[in-house]
Amino acid sequence: MSSGEHIQIEERPSRELVTIRGPVVSKHLGIDAQDIRTVSIAAQGIDVWNAAFDVTPASLITAIVTEKGVIVKDDEEDEYDLAKP
Repeated sequence: MSSGEHIQIEERPSRELVTIRGPVVSKHLGIDAQDIRTVSIAAQGIDVWNAAFDVTPASLITAIVTEKGVIVKDDEEDEYDLAKP
């Protein structure tokens, strides 16, 4: 599409960014795998926007990185050749 202007950005819960869950670590006892807690890692009451993805303008993308390699934009065509290795 020519623009991402009309794409609805999915919002994820803010708690995904401001909390962490894991076992309690004690200086004396080590890690207690039985005591799992969720704790805040941010200041109380901060405002968070947790977008599931963003829409980056094509002009700002210079390469696509995948598990099969890096695909670089053909400068003359201003397009990506996905068939190239």
